[in-house]
Amino acid sequence: MQGSSAARRSLRAWWRVGGPSSAMRPFVNGTTLILWAWATWWIPLLAFFGVWRHLVRRSPLTYAPLYWSLVFPLGMYAVATYRLSLASDFEPIEIFS
Repeated sequence: MQGSSAARRSLRAWWRVGGPSSAMRPFVNGTTLILWAWATWWIPLLAFFGVWRHLVRRSPLTYAPLYWSLVFPLGMYAVATYRLSLASDFEPIEIFS
């Protein structure tokens, strides 16, 4: 038990001085922004496919459980965008949330 307690104290001290966040923060920020931009690119694509399916091909708009595969990711995108705008202090992102 002594080793476990010492390891926890050492880990807490490591986090207090910056831990991985000081060295990895630019990488994490850049990766997060790139993945958010990629997710943003999917929204117009989904809208295009919806217009194509229901207006061009004239497929009736009826309830299908398959549509929940669109609703949940869009909700998570909205929440993630809001949290990203709070964390990054990048004002243009606040428009999307």
